[in-house]
Amino acid sequence: MQARDEAGHLSPLSAPITVTTLPPPPSCAVRSVVRQWPDGFVAHLVVENTGSTAVDGWTMTWRFWAGQQVQGIWGAKTVDRLNNSYLRVGNTSRNAVIPPGGTVSLGLVATGTQLPEEITLNGGLCTVADE
Repeated sequence: MQARDEAGHLSPLSAPITVTTLPPPPSCAVRSVVRQWPDGFVAHLVVENTGSTAVDGWTMTWRFWAGQQVQGIWGAKTVDRLNNSYLRVGNTSRNAVIPPGGTVSLGLVATGTQLPEEITLNGGLCTVADE
């Protein structure tokens, strides 16, 4: 690209730039089965890839209040807390790839009463349905 000044002189050409377009986040649906007691719950989440391409490596986040604690998790590994309001988990070596129409299962036992909601998979918001 070149710029022209008021006198009509052209600037040297700008250096080329490379732009990388990221793929859109995957489409997903989550079915959850929850057993709840006064200050805790167990949640079993089945995550379906509703998109047309495989998900190869994933992270999920969901609302998880500051006072809540994970007491056990399976089918995923705890990655970290985001802004003390969300929990982020990642795939294990056994379930990193979710083919189109395929599912992965994970679950957790946690304290508190805030059940998994506002669930995202690699940044894409999942549709959530309770069973």
